[in-house]
Amino acid sequence: MGRNLRSSGAPVVRGHTADGQDTSGHMDQAADGLPGLDQDLDDDGLAEAVVFVDADRRVDPLTGLTKGDVADYYRQVAPWLLPEAAYRPLAVAGEAGAAGGLERRHHADLGRHVHPVPPHPLDPATAGFYISGVTGLLQLVRADALELHGRAASIRQPGQPDRLAFDLSPGAGADPAPLRAAALAMRERLQAAGLTSYLRVGGDGGLQVVAPVADVPDWGRLQAFASAQIAALTGQWPERYAIAHADADDARIVLRPAHPTPASTALCNWSLRVTGDGLRVALPLRWEALHAADAPAAPDVATALRHAARLRSDPWMGIATLRQPLPPG
Repeated sequence: MGRNLRSSGAPVVRGHTADGQDTSGHMDQAADGLPGLDQDLDDDGLAEAVVFVDADRRVDPLTGLTKGDVADYYRQVAPWLLPEAAYRPLAVAGEAGAAGGLERRHHADLGRHVHPVPPHPLDPATAGFYISGVTGLLQLVRADALELHGRAASIRQPGQPDRLAFDLSPGAGADPAPLRAAALAMRERLQAAGLTSYLRVGGDGGLQVVAPVADVPDWGRLQAFASAQIAALTGQWPERYAIAHADADDARIVLRPAHPTPASTALCNWSLRVTGDGLRVALPLRWEALHAADAPAAPDVATALRHAARLRSDPWMGIATLRQPLPPG
């Protein structure tokens, strides 16, 4: 199945890593209240039956990575990826960095462990699919998915967003180093509002700040709060930060809400990302990672696997159970 990548030491076998760590309990929280949808969390060994007839096909010309390598990568990081990506409506993208025909295909064409998601009543574009375990993940890879993008609501409560996320990216003329300051400034604003937040390298040269939220009635409320945070930062430091699209030669950091609508998605933790420099990884980080002199860079696949091998706990530990209401106003 392609060239052998460096192992993370934690291949998935029936909901456990190779060192015996049980990964199914954390994911069972996502399945609570969904009778009949949790049977493939540990997949009953079915992941090994997902066959890749084109495993040797090269999908990344810059590094030589094959489709089999991509499948190997997702097998190894599944214990870290699935707690965020499982039971959440997904969008996918392939080699061109665009979803193309993948999202328009019926879930049955992707595999029986890729489940349909009905559209949101107010937005037909939100119809899609979700996965609940590693078999579904590999079936998406078999269907040529490279990138995994998740929406801001779980399938249990599709009308209530549970993630508040901000994209921070350097303008075309900006030095990436100030991304550190931008992420910390956003974290401080959210802390002042009573919200704990988490950090992710976005895979495309930017950072994302993500906060779990609870009891948000609709996307309008989420968008209003997100816009207010961005407006406050750009108003305080207009020479540092810009809203939405900056000019081509702008040297400021561009701030955007990641989930302005029910159909909006953000790259999942540990997802691959197609870039001009080859496949990169959207990596969750602890805030201490910003103590370095420069903004963290999105790693390549081999570097991400080495990082996964060193992990002893999820950098986003606790996000699934943290309930934080948005403050009024």
